[in-house]
Amino acid sequence: MKFIRTITNDNISVLGHSSGGLIACYIASNYNGCDNLILKDAPLVSSNGDRRFNTFNFKDLSTVCHNFINQKEETDFVYYYFMNQYCWNFFREASSEKIRNKLGKFALKYRQKQSQKTLKVPFWPSKKFLEVFRGLEGYDPNFGKTFYDDSFNANINYEELLSNIKCNTVFMKANTIIGKDGIVQGALTDEDLEHVSKLISNMKIEYFNCGHGIHNEKVKEFISCVSKTVENQKLKQEFER
Repeated sequence: MKFIRTITNDNISVLGHSSGGLIACYIASNYNGCDNLILKDAPLVSSNGDRRFNTFNFKDLSTVCHNFINQKEETDFVYYYFMNQYCWNFFREASSEKIRNKLGKFALKYRQKQSQKTLKVPFWPSKKFLEVFRGLEGYDPNFGKTFYDDSFNANINYEELLSNIKCNTVFMKANTIIGKDGIVQGALTDEDLEHVSKLISNMKIEYFNCGHGIHNEKVKEFISCVSKTVENQKLKQEFER
């Protein structure tokens, strides 16, 4: 909050993607100068406590971060993540290990030559899945680990936190798939979002037919949603004056 005041004395709009949405909620709940809260597929009520065990993030990034920190053999987190990501479970069991080892060689070679760039791997199933690696070269696995041991959410009462948000709020909801193994492949379920909507009194929901990376998969729609949210609130405030 102090940092915001060093930047501006005007009211602000806060946008948070995924776990950034949790931080954005904390700001909106505790900062009186917040006009708009824009949540982009934030894992509200699904990433804390025992609920986290059944999410893709826990099975994937959080667990990989935990395991990486607790080993000494590999020092390159990006390569370690590539080789140990949960996505390998989506390949056919008979060929998974062979493909993993072959693509792993490409990943290692790329990392050795261009460690400061986003990982690119030939023959990866989808360009959309390559977006997972964007910015990963600057990612701190210690942050991811806090969702493994739940220390990120320690002592936070989300019922109280969300109920205290009074500003104009928009939740961008991506598709959620429940896998055969029961794992929630997404930030939160529709039932979770319904519960959140009862806690945040002034929340509008915008649905996007895409995966978690709304800003990458639906760029125009994402920009339009953000612009309309901010502009509509400005018009409302001017009208009330």
